[in-house]
Amino acid sequence: MTETMTTSPRDEALRAIEQSAALRALFEHARALLDDDPGHDVEHCLRVAGWTLRCGGPQVEVREAVAAALLHDVVNVPKDDPRRAEASALSAREARPILAAFGFDAAAIERVAHAIEDHSYSRGATPRL
Repeated sequence: MTETMTTSPRDEALRAIEQSAALRALFEHARALLDDDPGHDVEHCLRVAGWTLRCGGPQVEVREAVAAALLHDVVNVPKDDPRRAEASALSAREARPILAAFGFDAAAIERVAHAIEDHSYSRGATPRL
């Protein structure tokens, strides 16, 4: 049995975070920003990060994938709010200065922001990548 079959996606995300000082700091920052809604809390973001790593395979840039997952719900628009479809764009906008503060270069910031905005169920569109 492979290691990914015996570890949860959440544990895979935590291992990636532990291996990077930038991700450890970003994780703590994101934890403080996320609310306690179980659908949008830090545990949800860890599961998203783990599944991103697992589904993306070895070609995924781990630091960027985990950063996108940690910040994808940094702006939580309620389900009944008319701006709900904009939540991912709002989170991407909010993520840019955070990523810059944690040492991501301009190109990485844009890739992460694009991933946050593009991979949103509430947006109602199929991701481009």
